[in-house]
Amino acid sequence: MLAGVLLAEAGMFDGRHVVSTQSYGPEARLGAAKSEVVLSEREIVLPEVRRPDIVVCLSAEAYRKHGRPLAPEGVRLVDERAIEDGAEPLPGTIVLPLVSTARGLGPNGELGTNVVALGALVALTGVVTEASLRRAL
Repeated sequence: MLAGVLLAEAGMFDGRHVVSTQSYGPEARLGAAKSEVVLSEREIVLPEVRRPDIVVCLSAEAYRKHGRPLAPEGVRLVDERAIEDGAEPLPGTIVLPLVSTARGLGPNGELGTNVVALGALVALTGVVTEASLRRAL
């Protein structure tokens, strides 16, 4: 959820039109909660994501539940633990050690996995500028 809010704020700092929604219930802490962010150069008329350009999945459950079909040339950024042993990642998937990278930041580092993923996302896709992301942080 926090990564979605930060991405939306960074998009606003970049001068884009932004819509951000979150969807979570009891699974918010340990399951497949979802945050959708729409960034556009034009006014957003329908803030619905049908085929996302980018999907980030930090758990196997999120990957199964939200790792849906992407827009052409879309990117799916997935933590290495989300891919079942022996399973082939879906096309367009970039697998990175997001959780283990966050754990390496300190005793409570795993709590920052979403921010680590957001940094990787911006570095790989340029969806927002680094300066705007730093400002949002």
